[in-house]
Amino acid sequence: MAVYRKNAGNRVHTFYKMILKRILMTLVPVVVAAAVCGSCISESGETSEETTLVAAGDTAPDFTVEMTDGSSVTLSALRGKIVLLCFWSPDCPMCQEEMKVVQHAVIDRIADTDIRYLPIARDGRRDAIEEFCRQNGYEFAVGLDPDRSIYTLYATSFVPRMFVIDRGGIVRASYVEYGTGRLDEIVSAAEALL
Repeated sequence: MAVYRKNAGNRVHTFYKMILKRILMTLVPVVVAAAVCGSCISESGETSEETTLVAAGDTAPDFTVEMTDGSSVTLSALRGKIVLLCFWSPDCPMCQEEMKVVQHAVIDRIADTDIRYLPIARDGRRDAIEEFCRQNGYEFAVGLDPDRSIYTLYATSFVPRMFVIDRGGIVRASYVEYGTGRLDEIVSAAEALL
C-alpha cells in the first residue's frame, strides 16, 4: 500500500510539473513581448496625452538634426512646406513595422508635393542606426537623436509618434502609438493642408 501511495504521489507531482511547465512556456513569450513593447513604446506609467509636450495649435519647437546621409535639416528651414515629423526607435516593434512600409505608404505618395517626411531615430548611436537602416534596405535618410534632445522638445515618452506641421510651422495634428493602418489617415491629414 505504501508503494502505491508513493507512486501515486510521484504521478501527481509529475502531472503538476507538466502543467506548470506548459503554463510557463505559454506565458514567458507573452511577458517578454509585453516587456519589449512596453519598454520601447512607453517607459513611464503615464498616458500618451500626459507625455505629449506639443499639441495641435502650438508652434513646433525648432531644431537642427543630423541625418544619416551626412546632411543636416533645420525644421524652421522647411517653412513653406508641410512636415510629417516622425519619432521612432529601432527597438520598437511598431516602429519597425512602420519603417518597412513608409517608403511606399508615405515617401512615394508625397514625392511630388510640398510635404516632407522627417523621420528621427530618438535612440541609438549613429553606426547602429545606419546599420539598422542598411540591413532593412531603407534608402531614405534618417535623423539622429541619440540623447533624445530633439524628442524631449515634443514628448517625454511613447513611440511611434508623428506630428503634422503646416507651412507656417504650426502643429495641426499628432498621432501616438499608431499602427501602419493609420499611415493613410496621417498622410491624408497632411495632404489636406496643401
